[in-house]
Amino acid sequence: MDQAWQECGCDNLRVDEERYSSFYRHPVWLLNGMFIEQHSTSMGHWRAITAAAAALRPEHVVDAGGGFGNLARLLA
Repeated sequence: MDQAWQECGCDNLRVDEERYSSFYRHPVWLLNGMFIEQHSTSMGHWRAITAAAAALRPEHVVDAGGGFGNLARLLA
């Protein structure tokens, strides 16, 4: 993902919607979506987010992301 970020010319100091859009259209996101559930660190982050959300006892949660709904499934 870092390589895709750099290939698209993105940086954290200068917001450029066209470059960010290019980054989020990059094929690396397909691979990310297919393999993310096999990555223990990422799943640990998602479980922590899920636990924090559950502790708030919300009636509704919106998952507005660019993936396959993995976080939404955990939240449900």
